Amino acid sequence: MNRDSTQKCILVVEDHASIRHLLGKWLSKSYSVITRKNGLEAMAFLVQGHRPDLVVLDLEMPGLGGMEFLKQLRLSGFFEDLPVIVVSGLEEPEIQEAAEAQGIDAFVRKPFNPLQLKRLIEGALQRADGSMLRTG
Repeated sequence: MNRDSTQKCILVVEDHASIRHLLGKWLSKSYSVITRKNGLEAMAFLVQGHRPDLVVLDLEMPGLGGMEFLKQLRLSGFFEDLPVIVVSGLEEPEIQEAAEAQGIDAFVRKPFNPLQLKRLIEGALQRADGSMLRTG
């Protein structure tokens, strides 16, 4: 992953090509963006030694879905503190509660407001930077 060391990297995990492309194009104005179409591809990217600064994660995907990806991420020993923002069309409160129990930073429902998502991303990155300063 070649990127400017000062530019934050966001991993977008979304199975819908149009949403993945839109998020990638929009976020690349401010961040280095890597996109993957499901949890399996995203996990393969991570186990190759890459560490993004934040993950934007859909929940409903073929193969390894977002919730299972999130559980594996938190149990990995390497990514338990990685900021995650879920962007999902699922409306059931118990789904959001289950994601929050896995330590997500925010849950955003589709269709989403891009400005709201940007504010949530910026806030999560600032919190992560602050916690790294305290522990590092």
